[in-house]
Amino acid sequence: METLESRHLLAAISGEVFLDLNQDSTRQGTENGAADVRVYLDENVNGRMDEGEDSVLTDSAGFFSFSQLPAGDYHVRVLPEQGLVQTAPQKTFGLLETVTQESGVNVRASQAFQFGTHEVDNQRLVELLGQPITSRLDGITRINDGDLLAVDTRANEVFRINPSNGEITRLGNTNVDIVGGLAYDAVTDSVYTLVRGGGDNTLRRLASLDVNTAKATLIGGGRSGLASVADIAFDPVNRRLIGFDDTDNEFFAFDTFGNGRTLSYTSRSVDTFTMSLAGSDLTAALPADATYVTMFDADDTGLVSTILVDVDTGLVSDSFHVSQPIKPVALTRPTTGNNSQYVEVTEFQTVAGLQFGISPDVIGFRVRPSNPESGVGALGQEGLTVVGGAIGPDVVEITLNRQPDSDVVLNLEVIAPGGSNPGVTLETNQLVFTPDDWNQVRRVLVSPDPNNPVNVITNIDLEIVVDRDLSDAAWIDLPLRTMEIRVLPPVLSVELNQPVINELMIEAGFASTFNDLTDQYIELRGMPNERLEDGTYFVAISEDTLNEGTVETIIDLSGQTFGANGFLVLLQEGNSYEAAFGSRVLESDQSGFLGLPDGIYSDDSDDGSLFRTFDNRGYFLIQSDVPPALGDDIDTDDDQRADDGGLLSTWNVLDAVAIQDYVFGDNFSYAPILFAENISSTARSYVLPPGGTVVEADGFGYVGRLGDSIGSSPEDWVFGTPVDAANGSAIEFETGGKHELLASSVSQPALADRLLNHIGESNFVGGARGQILLAPSAGAIADGAPEDLRLPGQGITVFADTNDNDRLDDLTFVVEPDDVVPPFDPLDPTVQDLTYVLTNEFPGVTITSTSGSLFSNTPVLAERQYLSGRISGNRVFSDGGFQQFSTFNRLRFDFYRPVKSVSIDALGSAFTSLVSYGRLDAFNADGDLIATAVSGVLVNGRRETVTLSVPSDEIVRVEAYSDTTISGGTTFGAFDRLTYVQSEATAVTDQDGIYELRSLFEGDYDLQVQTGSGATALLGAAEHPFTVSRFDNFVFEDVFRVNTLPKTTDQVILVDENLPVGTEILVQQADDADQPADGGVPLLYEIIGGNSAGLVVDSTTGNLTVTTDSDLDFETEPNRIITMRITDAAGAKTTNRITISLRDINEAPVVDDTPLVVTEDVPAGSAIGRIKAFDPDIAFRQQLSFELVGGEAQNDFSVDPVTGVVTLLNADSLDFENNTQRTLLVRVSDDAAIPAENIVEQQILVLNENDRPTISQTQFTVSEDATGELFRLEVDDPDEGQMHQFEVVGGVAANFVRVTQEGAVRLLPGAELDFETFPNMTLRVRVSDNGGPPLAETVNVQISVLGVNEQPRLQPSVVQFNEGSVPSADRILTLVDPEQRPQDHSIELLDGPSNSLFEFVAGTGAEAGTGTLRIASGVELDFEDQSVHQLNFRITDTVDSSVAPFTATLLVEVLNRNENPSITTERVVVSEVPYPNGAPASSDNWVIVGRIGVADPDGDLVTTQLVGGTGFSNFDLDSNSRLLRVRPNAVFDVDAPDAPAQTLVIRADDGTATTDRTITVQVNNVNEPPVFDMAMADATFQDRALVSGQYLEFQLPDNMVSDPEGGNFSIRIFGQSGTLPSWMKYDIETRTLVATPGPFDTGVYNLTARALEFGPRPLATDVQFTYTVGLGQTPFQNARNRYDVDRNQSVAPLDALRIINYLEANGPGRLEPGNMQSFPGYLDVSGNGEVTSLDALMVINEINRLEEENAGAEPVLVEISSDDFLRREDAVDEVLAAQFDTPSLF
Repeated sequence: METLESRHLLAAISGEVFLDLNQDSTRQGTENGAADVRVYLDENVNGRMDEGEDSVLTDSAGFFSFSQLPAGDYHVRVLPEQGLVQTAPQKTFGLLETVTQESGVNVRASQAFQFGTHEVDNQRLVELLGQPITSRLDGITRINDGDLLAVDTRANEVFRINPSNGEITRLGNTNVDIVGGLAYDAVTDSVYTLVRGGGDNTLRRLASLDVNTAKATLIGGGRSGLASVADIAFDPVNRRLIGFDDTDNEFFAFDTFGNGRTLSYTSRSVDTFTMSLAGSDLTAALPADATYVTMFDADDTGLVSTILVDVDTGLVSDSFHVSQPIKPVALTRPTTGNNSQYVEVTEFQTVAGLQFGISPDVIGFRVRPSNPESGVGALGQEGLTVVGGAIGPDVVEITLNRQPDSDVVLNLEVIAPGGSNPGVTLETNQLVFTPDDWNQVRRVLVSPDPNNPVNVITNIDLEIVVDRDLSDAAWIDLPLRTMEIRVLPPVLSVELNQPVINELMIEAGFASTFNDLTDQYIELRGMPNERLEDGTYFVAISEDTLNEGTVETIIDLSGQTFGANGFLVLLQEGNSYEAAFGSRVLESDQSGFLGLPDGIYSDDSDDGSLFRTFDNRGYFLIQSDVPPALGDDIDTDDDQRADDGGLLSTWNVLDAVAIQDYVFGDNFSYAPILFAENISSTARSYVLPPGGTVVEADGFGYVGRLGDSIGSSPEDWVFGTPVDAANGSAIEFETGGKHELLASSVSQPALADRLLNHIGESNFVGGARGQILLAPSAGAIADGAPEDLRLPGQGITVFADTNDNDRLDDLTFVVEPDDVVPPFDPLDPTVQDLTYVLTNEFPGVTITSTSGSLFSNTPVLAERQYLSGRISGNRVFSDGGFQQFSTFNRLRFDFYRPVKSVSIDALGSAFTSLVSYGRLDAFNADGDLIATAVSGVLVNGRRETVTLSVPSDEIVRVEAYSDTTISGGTTFGAFDRLTYVQSEATAVTDQDGIYELRSLFEGDYDLQVQTGSGATALLGAAEHPFTVSRFDNFVFEDVFRVNTLPKTTDQVILVDENLPVGTEILVQQADDADQPADGGVPLLYEIIGGNSAGLVVDSTTGNLTVTTDSDLDFETEPNRIITMRITDAAGAKTTNRITISLRDINEAPVVDDTPLVVTEDVPAGSAIGRIKAFDPDIAFRQQLSFELVGGEAQNDFSVDPVTGVVTLLNADSLDFENNTQRTLLVRVSDDAAIPAENIVEQQILVLNENDRPTISQTQFTVSEDATGELFRLEVDDPDEGQMHQFEVVGGVAANFVRVTQEGAVRLLPGAELDFETFPNMTLRVRVSDNGGPPLAETVNVQISVLGVNEQPRLQPSVVQFNEGSVPSADRILTLVDPEQRPQDHSIELLDGPSNSLFEFVAGTGAEAGTGTLRIASGVELDFEDQSVHQLNFRITDTVDSSVAPFTATLLVEVLNRNENPSITTERVVVSEVPYPNGAPASSDNWVIVGRIGVADPDGDLVTTQLVGGTGFSNFDLDSNSRLLRVRPNAVFDVDAPDAPAQTLVIRADDGTATTDRTITVQVNNVNEPPVFDMAMADATFQDRALVSGQYLEFQLPDNMVSDPEGGNFSIRIFGQSGTLPSWMKYDIETRTLVATPGPFDTGVYNLTARALEFGPRPLATDVQFTYTVGLGQTPFQNARNRYDVDRNQSVAPLDALRIINYLEANGPGRLEPGNMQSFPGYLDVSGNGEVTSLDALMVINEINRLEEENAGAEPVLVEISSDDFLRREDAVDEVLAAQFDTPSLF
């Protein structure tokens, strides 16, 4: 057998990988080892396997081993193959609240942490990840790529966290208000969260969060009642999201469709902010079908405890502890993930038993957008796949999670909103994954569709679904997946400053003084002094069904020039306008526009007007080589679309807009944007060009661009009805002008009532616009890109900086009614009493009021507030003199730009005690209510600020009103001072790089471009200061270069080990293509990973320098790996891996410098120790030798040359008293060819022999009245300088004294010396020293006690007497004297506050030293008045006069006697009608009359009980709270003459005694609502069945309703929405109901008849009834008059025209409601179910018959009302009359 020699072995790590089939992270006996799995050592702790990192493959049993490892720390990881995921070890991740420093100030912060399942001392080790971040992160989950996703719900920001090193990267802001954590579903690859649901503060809605963009998509309607969501988690077994509401200890769940429900309530109160699914290590012994969660217990003051909870039952149990106190705010425990095993190994150590689990991934597939790091494609992409524009095609990546058993086929389809044009094509519509190629990533190319491009930026969905017929059965139930794709329009040759139509004035409201031949004008905008090219025309094209596409007006603008300010204005003859200075004006000298200079105007009517009755038109600014002619047709086939390849395609359309008035039905337009006046509430459909937009508003006549806009979106234009201008405003931009925009008609409500006072200049507001172009990056140019290439910069943010801080800020604005009042003028003080119109007084916001859903025509005023019957100096908002705003009549604020926060002061009425509640509602651009807030109770002038806010600028208007839907709320409230917060004006460039900043008011601005940072940063400078003085608009153009990522490579650098401090290690520098030739900002180098101990990096060169704590040791770490991050000036970051490979050199032995120790009595020849040394060159296996080469003790010791053992030669040389330390010089050498040696100084310490200590004095005398320190013990010890300890080990005195470490003998607390008991005592004391070895001595200390005369004690010290009249026995007081002579003392009662209550008789003679105490005659003690009395007695020694008298205290306690309680309430007040809105469903809502007052002299708890009285059945009394409530069935009738007085008998009970009292009930008379005669009401409002076309009319009986008090009332009828259906009419004056349903009105209608009495509190009684509408036999025939097609109670040519128009559009045939989008009228005159020419003929015949009947009658004079509609009706009649005069109609 071979004998192994002793040698050095390196460390080793080993373990196993197993197939964790049930993914519980624990290996069961049936789970086998996993072969051929890669295991690696993650040296730079980045969570990835990098080149050069050690790795091995597991063997067939799943085992792995790393050997020959230097001592150190290791992170061991596994790298499963694709389709497999790691399941063990599992770790829990979380976020905790902490504090960090920022600019020297402590601020709250968040930090990630993790812990595993391994416990040390019953605690799980918490490991902090990375550094704290000042964002308040409070939600976390892990996603499929291994990163953690975190959210800050306060700022609604989303972050990624690398779990390997804790590095945090901001992903972006969400588009919703997140309120509750994050959770991940691996099957659908979805991240869920909960968001705030809108008006209800407790409504929470489920949302999915895009991990690339941070944008959320709402799911389902949500669930109310969740006030404080602590955390959420996804339960993969039950496919549900579970959460916990900390407010009411409720567990809840949402399914994946967004439906929420309660699961359970916890078995005990729980305070927590965290929750995660519990691991199998905690639930293995629990029922398997339950779902458990782990939560940190915030009630634990130690901040280390967790609890385990069953979410379905709420059962709570204690769980594990963590290793350190933390304040967690979020928790997640993913079942899979790349988690390392951390191992520390020392030299020669072997660590075994590491365990990793892997398992097949879930069945599913993942979809990812492409994310380019830099270049044009990365700008504005926000993690989306973006197609089109300057980007072109892009890709979507699709992968399967795991290997299928058979083929999986995925079908792909793009879906555009509303079925519109998606604008893209897919490379393929189907992907096939087989079991052989399933792991190949499929990259689907998405390309812009050149044949069907989009005209505006469009977001579409790519839908991916498993083909059920062609796919593996296990995969077919996977849900549909969608991914958003952003499609950009083609990059157009958009001229930033090309000519556009800026303003058109066509017509005004009917009541205005507008003249079609003098007041119309056309305004164009271009570059200052620019000449329009030849062939430029302004044309009007008919969009009427009779003349589709016909050119009706032409203005030849060839060669005309814009004015110095860039505007050209065309005016009619006789106009009274004044164009802005600098504009160029062309003015007609003939009727209308006919006389424009040089005959440039022509129209088909030759009247010089742009207006045509019922002739809707599109207005085009074009350039054409062929002059257009009147009558030209761009739609020759009249299909309402411009002909493909036709006339329009030959024009270069610079701009176009269409205006249509009185749109009766569906319509069309050829312009990209159409403004239509829809006169009904029925939705219309329109035929528009691709990408076209329609805006419906209740107005007509004016359209103008907002500011200097150039686009064709609704935000670019303003549309409405002009009316005569009202009185001017106090602010400049609202002065001058002949017309203003009618508030109820304007397309942008913020422009309500704005003056049209900007002819020849920009409209309404100032602004800035511009274009940003991108030049190739320096890197791209170096790779061959042309340097002069320019691409539009899409997705770049610009903003108008108002405070010169170069940041996009939030600004606060105040709307204060007092601010509009002029300063006080003593010469005209009346200005202080006037009211002032507020509509447009505050730039940026328009103030109006509503009338139902419409604008009110009454202006909002600044009016002095009513206070207690007088007028105050403070001004509030007033609606034309009424300071109240109600639900119907609201105070409205429209903002020019959206805002994010609004506050308003709500005021209670100061002249009435009625209650009001001020509510504030906020709406977005879509009209959705997105936030609401309400004040508390407002009464007696109380003021409260009501505030609401949303995460970003999306509030476009708010409405304030007194909310009467709250119980008790009235309209008697007012509003004052509005404050709002909005971001500085900002915009994002479109696909052409163009941006527009609108709605800038007077002030100084600085246009800033957010150039960004990182790989997508823009290089260049753009800062443009500008000033808006009125409506000034500015144009800027900028060019930027895109940043280039620094280029670098991984490096291996070979250096010697043990480099001297200060040595510089040269590192190859990265290349920055953007760096200018003359330098500039250098690259920044940082070490972010790996082992950088002892190395510092030069931040400008990347070179490394060795520092004093360096440990570049080949034997410890032959390869030092660090990760370097290189950042350029723009923040673009790249990393490289630097391996410092150490060259091994022979090193000198290392010698331990620990001194050897010897005592002075050791004999010669003794070995006193060994010199410890080792050779750091372990691999060389060298032998060490030792040699004694000097030192003062060289001749007294020897050293063994092989072992280094030191032996004593001369014992006499050791003498502690003469020399306590000896020194040797020893050379230690290795056996290399050139030996390395180390000469060290070895110290030998000489120790002394120890002597035993003793106590020098052992006899002491003390007085018995001594206190504190009695005496002090002194130690006698020959060994100087030693420390001594004392210990009491026995003796009688040990019961009275203690000994301190200084030797002081002191009385024990509470102990007293007593000569009479112990005149002599012994104390046994042990004294010890600290020598080597320590020695001790035990000594008896004798203590003699000297006696003194002592004071006697008064007994007892406490006596008791009964309270009140209960007799009490006398109390005997005695003295107890230690000297046994109490009779030698006298007792005397001293004066005091309680002396008068007592008598004291002192004893005499043999009874001296005693006395009797009794209650004084006639005195009764009162416990409640004073429960304890103190009496003082003087005690005098009558024998020994040297003893001074002293005072003794006696306490007298009064024994309490129970006394009866009393009831203090005499009467209560109740309303005659306590429940005006009906009895409440719950007793919680019973009316509280008040609290019964009680008193108890003893302070006992008193309960109350209702025991009688005439009002007994009307009330309920809570015995404990004493709250008196009115029962819902209570009856109080003040008006009844024989009604008995209401009384209540109340009983008070203190537990011992009771008291009854009768109290009176005062009933306040209340006005009662009107009442129906139910028999008549039932007969009148009977349920009815109606059919389409049926006519119903009835009048309500006069005596059906009466009012008990004889008051006035009205009867109203309405439906569920608060209004009647459109087919019903009710006249409130005549009380007549008329109804005719149509075929589109079928259904069930629940109606209400309400008898309503108005007053301070409106009173009402309702009757419910139902009408059911069916189609009937002839649904399209008017049963009342079949010839009245439009049901306007007259038969006219328009009825026949309706039939004719329908036949022209649809042809004859059956009338089916299901085939129609809108109701065409009662066309079936014949009643045969069809519409034919016969129906029209029957109407015409009926008209002729009626004319014949009336031929001889007197003419009827009809007074035409001043209504625009009637004017147009006359025009229709004229057209129809002309049609009927021609024989070609039939």
